[in-house]
Amino acid sequence: MNPSDNNGIAKTGRLTVHYGLIVEDLPDALDWLLAAMGEAFPGIEIDTAANLADARSRLRGRLP
Repeated sequence: MNPSDNNGIAKTGRLTVHYGLIVEDLPDALDWLLAAMGEAFPGIEIDTAANLADARSRLRGRLP
């Protein structure tokens, strides 16, 4: 079973994942999380934030 559809958007059961946000301030942990998320959800857009305030700002910018 391929977790990615023809457009490179990750599909997990009934959920289609288009975007992932990792909140992490430790560079080694961030690298590991980026690799893990990219492997688990191939084709999604992955964004990062070093703290909660930055994460909230990034999420606000994505809301309609």
